[in-house]
Amino acid sequence: MSCGADISEDVPDDEPELFYVLYNIYAVHNFFNQWGQASKDALNRVALDVENIVTTISPVQKEETNVDTNVFLTILAGIFSIIPGVGGILVGAMQGVSKAMTAAAQAGFGAISATPWLFKAAFPMGTIEHQSITIASVKDSVGRIIDSFESKLRFYLKEVQTEMDSFIAFSKSGAFCDNVTDLNLLKDHMQKALFAYILSLVYEANDIHIVKAPNTNPQELATQQGLAWDIDCPGYDEFGMCNAWYYHKESNTAYTLNDWSSLKGDSIRKNDALANQMRAILKGYTTGALLFEDAGICAAQGQQSNGVKATVEPKIGLTLSCVSQLKVYSWKMDSTDVAMPNVNNEFADSPAQPGWEARRVRSIGGDAKSCQNGCYQLRVPYGYLGYFLHSPKGLPGAKWEYTNRMI
Repeated sequence: MSCGADISEDVPDDEPELFYVLYNIYAVHNFFNQWGQASKDALNRVALDVENIVTTISPVQKEETNVDTNVFLTILAGIFSIIPGVGGILVGAMQGVSKAMTAAAQAGFGAISATPWLFKAAFPMGTIEHQSITIASVKDSVGRIIDSFESKLRFYLKEVQTEMDSFIAFSKSGAFCDNVTDLNLLKDHMQKALFAYILSLVYEANDIHIVKAPNTNPQELATQQGLAWDIDCPGYDEFGMCNAWYYHKESNTAYTLNDWSSLKGDSIRKNDALANQMRAILKGYTTGALLFEDAGICAAQGQQSNGVKATVEPKIGLTLSCVSQLKVYSWKMDSTDVAMPNVNNEFADSPAQPGWEARRVRSIGGDAKSCQNGCYQLRVPYGYLGYFLHSPKGLPGAKWEYTNRMI
């Protein structure tokens, strides 16, 4: 084990091992202090903002939605796995990360991954920390949550510094030889992850879910000829949003939110408002990667029912999964029923919802003669990108009317 050139120049020739040990004891202690401070800052920020953001979604649910305080601890513990250039299923989820921040996170990720027994001892699953509290009581409970997390970090640090095998495993990469002190930005990532968890619970409590269109780029789709209706998607903003959709380039998947309880009649306008709400949330509170992509990965792996988890696995290392607890459904992108739209053509993995309506009508625009070969009326929820956007004609000679499509 050795340190880099910048550090090694000051090491006495006859005491390199002693210097390595002493310097790493100092660096690891500083690392844990900053980890704890970032967690404290993040929790305090969440406590100040959580009621406002939840009230924006649903004034009622801030009193009724429960959050699990153990999940807060889990997110704070597993945060190093979602920093770009480090590891975990959400690499690239966060933006604006400095090289020093990445180096510090890499040091933490590597050290935690190398000491799974310490991580499991400090953050055991299913402990007495598992407690449900309402959204409204987060502010009053934050002090206790901070105390609990700091006590776990003190236990972790003590084990690292007092047990030789643990110390060697924790510091053997040499990462702590560098000045691993830039953990200030870590609090921003913690806030975004904590908010993603809270937001997902509130959306679910309001019967609002993710709907995705696989293998679909809305911006490219908007340029195609022959669509049943125009979709307004000239380009993506800095948050990956375009009109009603968040787009993930790497998986070529578009995500939107739909309110299952408000897809029909005048209340369908609520789904129109969800697009503006999505943009505001991604601008000020979390990221599309955490709210949408993480939920999609979690659902695809069948892990959603297991809740939020931070684990250390051999050859994989530290992972933080299922931060977003939103349910994920998919638009049905193809159909064998070309003659008549029906409710089975809405979702690939969910029953049809109120608001989806496909029916034969006698006339369009009062012209009964125009319907001699059949006329069909289709209502689709806001953000719809499924089969009938691409196949608007139906039977030869038939005419279509699209209403309440909100695009």
